[in-house]
Amino acid sequence: MPKQINKAFTLVEMLIVIAIIGILSAGIMGIRTSGSGQTTYTAQRALMTAFAQARNTAVAKQTSARVIIYRGEATDKKLRLIGIIYETDDGWIALNKEIYLPQGVFFVPPETDFAGNVDIPQNASYSASEIFKSTFNNGKTNSQSIIGIGNFPDTKPQTISFGNGEWYSYEFTADGLSNNPGAYVMIATGKLNSKDKLMIENPYDQLGFVIRRTGFMSAFTDYTEMEEVLIK
Repeated sequence: MPKQINKAFTLVEMLIVIAIIGILSAGIMGIRTSGSGQTTYTAQRALMTAFAQARNTAVAKQTSARVIIYRGEATDKKLRLIGIIYETDDGWIALNKEIYLPQGVFFVPPETDFAGNVDIPQNASYSASEIFKSTFNNGKTNSQSIIGIGNFPDTKPQTISFGNGEWYSYEFTADGLSNNPGAYVMIATGKLNSKDKLMIENPYDQLGFVIRRTGFMSAFTDYTEMEEVLIK
């Protein structure tokens, strides 16, 4: 009778395979989040946390809440300062202090504001079409994407203006639903030039996420994934 061959892995072989997988995974993660990529990834997570806080605040307080992003002229805040405000019977109140994106990472303005806030050098190796812009997708809810607020942060209730002002705005309802369902929130590395316009250093070093109707978010992992999903 032929001798039966045992093809099962030994414990030592299994440990070696697991170790190799671990090393490869660590290497891939190192490539994924090294250098400027790590900064962009950190900014993406910080921004998603702010949106989650706004949603949770809306549900907990049974009111409307907004994530606001500074679009004014103050260079130390422009496209980097993030805030959360919620509505009370007397007006809107700041949830907490300012949140800043990491140094060198900026919110990418929507198409309508892009030319006025972003400068593409004539000799750049990329065009504006290669940059993914943020969107608001508020056509069905009519939620205002630009608001004005007198003081931020301020724990005293204050009124806000709609349709104009120094802040972009994404809104959540008391049920935790997004009034910007399907909107893309995009960030990129860069710096402000002498004209106080954003110069994006590497259009492929972008990340972002999409806001679902439920108020939850789905993060993009890299530029290639965004190319497959988004319309530039």
